[in-house]
Amino acid sequence: MAKPPKTEKPADAADKSTASKSKTPDDKRPARSDGTRETIESVVVAFILAFLVRTFEAEAFVIPTGSMAPTLFGRHIDFTCPECGTHSVVGASSELDRNTEYYVPSQRITSALCPNCRYNNQIFDAETKPEGLPGFKGDRILVNKFPYEFWEPQRWDIVVFKFPEDPKTNYIKRLVGLPGEEIRIEWGDIFTRKGETEPFRVAHKDDPNKQRVLQLLVHDNEKPARGLIKRGWPERWAALKSESPDGSRWSSDADGWKADYEGRTFQIDGTASDEERWIRYRHFVPSQDDWDAYAAERPLITDRGPMLISDFCPYNAYTQRGGRASGRDDAFWVSDLTINFDVEIDKAQGEFQIELTDGDYRHRCRFDLKTGKATLYYIETGMKRDPPYEERQLATAQTNLQGSGKHSISFANVDQRLCLWIDDSLVEFDGNTEYPAPAHPGPGDVDLAPVGIAANGCQLKVSRLLLQRDVYYRSDAETVEGKQYEYGGLTSNAYGTEDNYVKLRHLLYDPQAWYKEFADKRAVANFDALSADEFFMMGDNSPHSLDGRLWPNTRGAKNRHAVPRSALVGKAFFVYWPHGIPFMNDGRGYGIPGPLKWLSYHRSGPGEYPEQRDPAEAPYTKFTVPFYPNVFRMHRIR
Repeated sequence: MAKPPKTEKPADAADKSTASKSKTPDDKRPARSDGTRETIESVVVAFILAFLVRTFEAEAFVIPTGSMAPTLFGRHIDFTCPECGTHSVVGASSELDRNTEYYVPSQRITSALCPNCRYNNQIFDAETKPEGLPGFKGDRILVNKFPYEFWEPQRWDIVVFKFPEDPKTNYIKRLVGLPGEEIRIEWGDIFTRKGETEPFRVAHKDDPNKQRVLQLLVHDNEKPARGLIKRGWPERWAALKSESPDGSRWSSDADGWKADYEGRTFQIDGTASDEERWIRYRHFVPSQDDWDAYAAERPLITDRGPMLISDFCPYNAYTQRGGRASGRDDAFWVSDLTINFDVEIDKAQGEFQIELTDGDYRHRCRFDLKTGKATLYYIETGMKRDPPYEERQLATAQTNLQGSGKHSISFANVDQRLCLWIDDSLVEFDGNTEYPAPAHPGPGDVDLAPVGIAANGCQLKVSRLLLQRDVYYRSDAETVEGKQYEYGGLTSNAYGTEDNYVKLRHLLYDPQAWYKEFADKRAVANFDALSADEFFMMGDNSPHSLDGRLWPNTRGAKNRHAVPRSALVGKAFFVYWPHGIPFMNDGRGYGIPGPLKWLSYHRSGPGEYPEQRDPAEAPYTKFTVPFYPNVFRMHRIR
């Protein structure tokens, strides 16, 4: 049987103390002769001060696990990939005993996958890298305990609450279900409804800017694995031309865009032509076998072709001592994508457009560079290989993409809604940018090249291509009868072993075969309607979150998946101390020796350090000096 998601250790309150409370200043005003008036004024002032204290009442919490990654980090390790230069974070909570927080040497993380190029980065090796990379405590956050006493919790709030199964324990999750709603998890999205007669509708982020913080890296074109590419590994972005009307087959286009792979830019001068020319992204992901062949200077196998984008989560993708690997179950197709890039426009003529595919749908945003008009529309191919296809316009907007200039653009297809940002500002369209769910929701060959940028009669330069994906919520559920888990919508009976996950993952190269396998066994997770004072909570790191989907029911609650209003502690609002960044000693800093050694080094038991039990073990630091504040990760929580 596949292992269920790891039991989560809660966010413990830091010393169970208030982190910041306003203090009442001494009242130095002269005494009043009117005692009644003085009394009234004192009461009013006291009320105001009490209100202010209550308003700014906050409590500090430390995030111990990675259930809210990438939004909030639990104990983790930072690393930078030597092959592509991508900085990443991998969860390291599993290195410590959940109850005692003592270091468990057999659980030491030895390597972690790069999210950009999938190179397996060495974190620790007893012989070649005994000092290893340091592990850092989780984010320290402030939680405002005031808002929910006066205002209703909102969907997508990050909430600290008392765990219903153990009220002495604090949990932190994202609120996804509101009172009175039934919850459904399907295709990685949250669906809700109020009443059995209503249809389920996808739960959008009311503020589209909030969805931008819930994006995970798919590929950063600015950071290629240059060594691998020099050996023949294909570039993910290339100038291509369509070989089929439905966009399912593409071939190299030598007459269109010109690639500068050293400068990581694409340029086209199509002013003399009205022919549409494309650059497209293809998901060429090297495997461990490919990296092994590269290291051994063997020929690379480059004819497998691209694969579907999956729910790979780098925070979970590590290997521990003994070869135990985690986070290799990224077998589920993700179609909710966001493409970010810079565009430099030379002349006020022609058009260019962006495309994001999604099975039967090809979502597009077309720009008229003469007028600045942007048009959102989608092409519905259905099950047809050949045209005619339905083209459905959603909305238009006037933008500043008019004439020459350089702009940053983000185009997103998330939660059945299209969003556009220009120069970091959300574009307001004149109509609804949501679209109906497709009749056939599975992937097709078109999703092997899911992102494209086309130019028609214009002169452009495109750079800083960055592709991201939305959080994919897995429809795992625990049944009362058998306490069986369902992963990603696939029943445990069908997908209860790692071999079956590997099988499904390998089918990502063949969208039709993948969908057939998935559709034959997929299950939809439905959760009972919440009462008037209940909420449904989930972690952003869905594969590794013990949340409302999976709680047992030792307390005998009517709805074991729900969090009662009385259990809410407050709303997380600020990361005030991510962790200090050590410097000197090759970026590791220095541990504190002597009587204060316990401050800097992990112990493996009461008064015992791992090197005392095994002389071959090197001391493992948990805090080093000197360091400087990580100000770039101090931020408001959204």
